Amino acid sequence: MDWLVFYKELYFHEIERKYSLMRSMALPVGVATVLSSGLMFLAGQITRVSTAYGIGLLILLSCAGILLFTAIYFIKRAYFNHSYHYLPTSMQLESYRHNLESYYKQRLDKPIALQTAQEETIQYLTDTFAKAAHENALVNETRTRFLFWANASLSGALLLLMLGSVATLVNQYWQPA
Repeated sequence: MDWLVFYKELYFHEIERKYSLMRSMALPVGVATVLSSGLMFLAGQITRVSTAYGIGLLILLSCAGILLFTAIYFIKRAYFNHSYHYLPTSMQLESYRHNLESYYKQRLDKPIALQTAQEETIQYLTDTFAKAAHENALVNETRTRFLFWANASLSGALLLLMLGSVATLVNQYWQPA
């Protein structure tokens, strides 16, 4: 098995996953914006808190607000303060290989020195790909977990706002006979 190719594919998979997570955060941000508008609108519908409807709506909206703020917290955690590991630049790799060649040329025959330097450079790249892919996978798992909790909180807030909307419609348009 070619370990360099294997770890290289894992590394680039995690980098693509990073960008996929970034793209998937746009929807929760949009939903949170719409839900906050709905929350403000329904809060404006409370005229008296002394009625059962007013107390019930206030409790629903308070819980929805808590879930909305929880979602925003998790979106923020998913979006910020994540450190990804990247590969050395091409010049850094070339310098590494060149230094190995110089080192081995002083101690070994030239063909053996060049082959040894090339093998060690490939091993270095393999190790670098493996480490970076591992670290990036851990970061992506953390971000995925935060995004899951953000979406779960948004779903709960949406459900509570829908219940509040139904309660508001029933209160405004249904008059007992």
